[in-house]
Amino acid sequence: MAITNCRQRCFRFDWVVDVDIEKFFDTISHELLLKAVEKHSPEKWMVLYIKRWLEAGVMIEGVVTATEKGTPQGGVISPLLANLFLHYACDLWMTREHPANPFERYADDLVIHCRSKEEAEAVKTHLEQRCEEVGLRLHPEKTRLVHCHDSKRKGNHEDVSFAFLGYTFKPRAAISKFSGRRSTVFLPAASAKAKKKLRDKLKERKLFRNTTQAPEELAEQLNPISRGWLNYFTVFYRSAVKGINHKLNSEITGWFCRKYKIASRRAIRMLRQIYRTKPKYFAHWEFFPFCGRTVRAG
Repeated sequence: MAITNCRQRCFRFDWVVDVDIEKFFDTISHELLLKAVEKHSPEKWMVLYIKRWLEAGVMIEGVVTATEKGTPQGGVISPLLANLFLHYACDLWMTREHPANPFERYADDLVIHCRSKEEAEAVKTHLEQRCEEVGLRLHPEKTRLVHCHDSKRKGNHEDVSFAFLGYTFKPRAAISKFSGRRSTVFLPAASAKAKKKLRDKLKERKLFRNTTQAPEELAEQLNPISRGWLNYFTVFYRSAVKGINHKLNSEITGWFCRKYKIASRRAIRMLRQIYRTKPKYFAHWEFFPFCGRTVRAG
């Protein structure tokens, strides 16, 4: 798992190059991409159709504009082609040119680990040169050098956090399992953006507005969403997502109030009874036991 590798390497390496490629999908070189496709496609017709698809153009307000570079975002095979391009443009190049600097990459989201700020600056400069060679450009503001700040690695640094795959890595308070002492550790936790995305998704689905359905139907619609999200974001620093648990309980309590025309206290008693008999009725109860708290937090 990329997040696990990133977390472990942040313990061993003091600095991170948080890479952002500016307008990546819009600037992929067709020539270099097709070379990569040809290497892995024994059928000529496959290369031909991919070439036609890349050069098909984009229609904006009825006007077709030719596309000389880039791959359409949202296209079925765009993620595959993007990964193939970066495999040669980045992965193999990093392995060859900077074997001492491990990295994680998911699509165009790239994190490189370095031992010192000087090394991080050198890697960043070299990567900028590499991007120019393959027709890409690092975003001048979003590409940053991040210090993995903690109790042992102190100092004043401009950037001490970065986001990767929905997690925010930054200094966090933690208690040692061995000594019981509290310290600051550079750890990942669910990002504010990821939490907002979940709340927006629930709002768009309008799950808590339909009070004509049975509680079982509400659980059936809600559980796949909450279970998948919590399975991913409770792997590390699970206390950071307790607010989401409170939010879900609050929304469910409100739904019970509206459906049965009852006060919140009675709705909470009903939910407690359900929890006692069916503790997995709502998927998020598997992660955080239902205690009747309905604080609206995210």
